[in-house]
Amino acid sequence: MPNKSQKPKYSIITITRNSYPIFNFIMDLCTAINTTNLVNYIIVDNASNDEFKKSLKSLIVNVNKNYSLNITLIENTKNRLFSAANNQGIEKILALGNNPDWIFLVNPDIEVPKTDKILCMKNKVQYQIFDDCIYHALFQNAGIFGIKLLFENGTIEHAGGMDNSHRGFKKPRITREFDTPMAVEWVTGAFMGISMETISKIGLLDDKTYPHWVSDQEYCRRAQLFDIHTWYYPLEMIHQQGSSTETSPHEECWKDLPDLVKPNVTPTTVEHIKETAQKNADELKSLERSTSPLLIKMYKNSLNLIWPY
Repeated sequence: MPNKSQKPKYSIITITRNSYPIFNFIMDLCTAINTTNLVNYIIVDNASNDEFKKSLKSLIVNVNKNYSLNITLIENTKNRLFSAANNQGIEKILALGNNPDWIFLVNPDIEVPKTDKILCMKNKVQYQIFDDCIYHALFQNAGIFGIKLLFENGTIEHAGGMDNSHRGFKKPRITREFDTPMAVEWVTGAFMGISMETISKIGLLDDKTYPHWVSDQEYCRRAQLFDIHTWYYPLEMIHQQGSSTETSPHEECWKDLPDLVKPNVTPTTVEHIKETAQKNADELKSLERSTSPLLIKMYKNSLNLIWPY
């Protein structure tokens, strides 16, 4: 059992593109969330407008001067989208040499629920969201971790992912069936904890084939191939449904991507793909053109692993 008195270190990465809600999240980090074990906070800006960048830089200067967040800003001259920008953040953390045990990918529009803020202020304590996530991840021997995200109206947006769906989507917050920690197939990149051990084993997000909308799912499922578990824990944060990249999940976003990454595809298994490919050599060639080399290697070794694409 992990020792709660020995707190692992962590870093946070947030991607912005004219994402004004990040100012609320930064203030939460300053006032409401315990950041004792936060070693650095990387913000990667995907070519925001001048007004936003000026405001963000001013806030960072003030926060770094008056609080111990140690924020580093990376400025991109173009919108590099979710996966590539987060990879920039991870590479920056590695270059800084602070050696965190965990890295959290957190959207700019994540916020502590107001009821929890009030409760913390009343009891003069801080919200332990990151430390508690890590503790439970270590307890469950998980390499990737996520939480319960709520819409602003209090209904559930995400309670872990199964197949290609968000568990609990639009169900009431008080629904008890999502209050139990459990192993899940994937968690959303809007709030995802990844151990450095996981990154050392499976690498960064796939920013070539999966630049944005399903890179979180692909990463969790890639981890499965290495016997790395993804867990959900019902700690709560509000997700305001802003954007880190100013794009929308419209069919247009998928037109240049392989068919295997499009949403609402039917879950299957590598073994099933193998049987189908044996009947149709052309299907195998298509699969090899549009699937990661790692999966193809697994596939050719006839490993019976679930891969829901």
